[in-house]
Amino acid sequence: YLELEHVVTFTGNLTKFAIADLLDHTNAFAFPSRFETFGVSVIEALARGCPVVVTSSGGPETFVTSDDGIVIQPENEHQLVDALQSIYKNYEKYDSEKISRIANSRFGSAEFMKHMNEAYSEVLIIRDALDFVSDQTKPDSKHKSD
Repeated sequence: YLELEHVVTFTGNLTKFAIADLLDHTNAFAFPSRFETFGVSVIEALARGCPVVVTSSGGPETFVTSDDGIVIQPENEHQLVDALQSIYKNYEKYDSEKISRIANSRFGSAEFMKHMNEAYSEVLIIRDALDFVSDQTKPDSKHKSD
């Protein structure tokens, strides 16, 4: 229908390993979503060092910077073409190792565990505070016999 087969590869379903290998050999990653809460595939592309083109669709625009990609408006095919051409023309500006390093430091397993530990600690603090308040409002057992 779009007659893009000569310039775009439509892969179908791939394994995680095949995706990583494909991203390692990709010059740019386009994610022109109309609505996206986060964009895990964008993180995967960044982690492999790919510059990205994303839309301001509710998620990826919060973490994509001019050092690792371009943010465009949803449903704007002219901006999409311009952004991809810009990455192509300025490809040397994008440092794949730096893109990967920053993505992994922000979203890798060590950072994930740090945030999980912080969240878990907050839950424990709240639980302890609620237990304390609950204990303070219970009638004192030694006064029941009076």
